[in-house]
Amino acid sequence: MSRAKSPIKPSTSHVEEKSYGEQNFGNWWKYAEESIPSSAFILSIILYSDATTTDTLGKNSLHPIYLSLGNIPTWRRNKEDAKQLLRYFLILSAKNKTEKESSDFKKLAKPFMILLNFY
Repeated sequence: MSRAKSPIKPSTSHVEEKSYGEQNFGNWWKYAEESIPSSAFILSIILYSDATTTDTLGKNSLHPIYLSLGNIPTWRRNKEDAKQLLRYFLILSAKNKTEKESSDFKKLAKPFMILLNFY
């Protein structure tokens, strides 16, 4: 199995500026492929989440986590069947200000906030 060529598509707006349409068109990908054995491949894993409203009034929402592969061309990766739903984030909401500021609520909410900041 051979590796796909990584075409470089220079932008016409600036001589020193390059515009890439896919992850594997960039210099980083090229250098990474050169640094691994010829029988190995780079796998780009994309995890993403976006709040989804679940009712017509917009009061309830979920945060689904999806997985997709960066090796798939963007036009294909944007199709519904090119991504996999992994799970839903738990959305914590406090009943009032006192509960929101409590140490118990903060302990529960902190890992979720760290994860969101990672994105």
